Amino acid sequence: MFREHQKSQEELKNEINRKRVIAEKAVERLTTENVQALNDDISQAYLNQHKLDSEARKLQANVIKLGKQAQQWMAICNNLNGAVKDLGDIKTWTSKIEDDIKFISKTIEESVQPTDVEQ
Repeated sequence: MFREHQKSQEELKNEINRKRVIAEKAVERLTTENVQALNDDISQAYLNQHKLDSEARKLQANVIKLGKQAQQWMAICNNLNGAVKDLGDIKTWTSKIEDDIKFISKTIEESVQPTDVEQ
């Protein structure tokens, strides 16, 4: 009876050890798969972050470039506005000169007319 009990205890121990080994392998496999999946996700997140950083740098460069272009356009518009203003000033200036010339011409004509009457 004692030997039977020892034998059944030994068989039970062997069965427990066999199931423990199976469970350890299953846990190891599960852990490995979870770590691999987590590493894949982390790797994908890292790649996505790298792409986002790259795109952000490109966007920043484009914003700087756009800002410079906007400044150039603003300078061109200000120059054009100044030129148009100058044209308005020139038009006014030429109009005044024309009025002065008409006045001088009229004065000369009036001063010449009385001498024509005397002759």
